[in-house]
Amino acid sequence: MSLFHHDHPLLGHLVHDTLHDLTGRLTAVCPEVNPAASRTLTAIPGDGPPVAWLRPPQGGGQEWTTPLDHIREPKP
Repeated sequence: MSLFHHDHPLLGHLVHDTLHDLTGRLTAVCPEVNPAASRTLTAIPGDGPPVAWLRPPQGGGQEWTTPLDHIREPKP
């Protein structure tokens, strides 16, 4: 773990977010940014449990988070 990031076997892979019924690329596993700190120039990770950070599979668009227990390898 470095810079509040955690290792995960699916990092960099496409995963299915069962909570939002979306597929995206898992880019990070770390706590969500503290909302109060996100208004400053320095974003400070929150102190909660790590969540999955995903981005759309094509690489553009808005990144989103979901609880780790809601990511699965996509069905073929």
